[in-house]
Amino acid sequence: MANRRRTALLVLSAIGALTGSSAARPQHREGKIAFTSNRDGNREIYVMNGDGSRQVNVTGHPAEDQAPSWSPDGTRIAFFSNRTGRPKPDIFTMRSDGSDPIRVTQDIQADFGLSWSPTGELIACTVVRDDDNTHEIAVIRPDGTGLLNLTDNLGVEDLTPSWSPDGKRLVFVSDRDGNDELYVMNADGSGKRRLTHEGLPGATYPAWSPDGSTIVVRARRDGDFDLYAVSEDSGEVVNVTRSDSVDWAGTWSPDGARIAFNSNRDGDLEIFVIRADGTELIQLTENEGARDFLPAWWAPEPR
Repeated sequence: MANRRRTALLVLSAIGALTGSSAARPQHREGKIAFTSNRDGNREIYVMNGDGSRQVNVTGHPAEDQAPSWSPDGTRIAFFSNRTGRPKPDIFTMRSDGSDPIRVTQDIQADFGLSWSPTGELIACTVVRDDDNTHEIAVIRPDGTGLLNLTDNLGVEDLTPSWSPDGKRLVFVSDRDGNDELYVMNADGSGKRRLTHEGLPGATYPAWSPDGSTIVVRARRDGDFDLYAVSEDSGEVVNVTRSDSVDWAGTWSPDGARIAFNSNRDGDLEIFVIRADGTELIQLTENEGARDFLPAWWAPEPR
């Protein structure tokens, strides 16, 4: 046990070094965080500054809007909405201020997580199979064309894709080998490989660090739902949040120093930020009786 703890501490220290959590890290760019909240009675998309200030409802629609994902230039946000009245939500995009909503999907059932590619050309999503109601990974252009399934496994759950920073790969969760594990594949669906091998029960919403070295994911390995850092190189898994609450939906700060996520550790579901090495927890939202969740972080590239 002592050796395992020592190894975990070494890995966390390495993550801190890789993501710039030392005193020498570059100046942090706060950027913007989009998130879902029901504080106004139904699920809406909100945008706030990276420090939690100026929280603004940008959808303002009676439908259920949720799960935002930023375009790489920050001008638009992709999200799920049931405003069309279909049983499953559709993917929409809108300007970052909520204007100009555009429906992306027409004939598919999309569900669970969106990830806009770094090039801005594709949105990765999870789609429902018509024949057995399981899930597959697909990509679609923001204008609704070019739908392409990247996985096709009857009876298997492939969920919540996330793009690598270079846009060449996707990470996703799958139970194809019997346990919930992380898998990586090329952007065209080829070259699938299993990244983790110890089981990640309940894994969902993986997210790649800006430098491509680490993937954060929610799982229930140690009795509670925590955020885990997974080395993209070795597949080693380290518990970052280590709490007895439910932590999930991690999203990296643009400089890789911190992770925003939602947690029920104060009784309600709120947005928190923690350093990548598991220190310096900060609460960004506080709305008694409301649920703030599924954050997505964006900031402009430095000039």
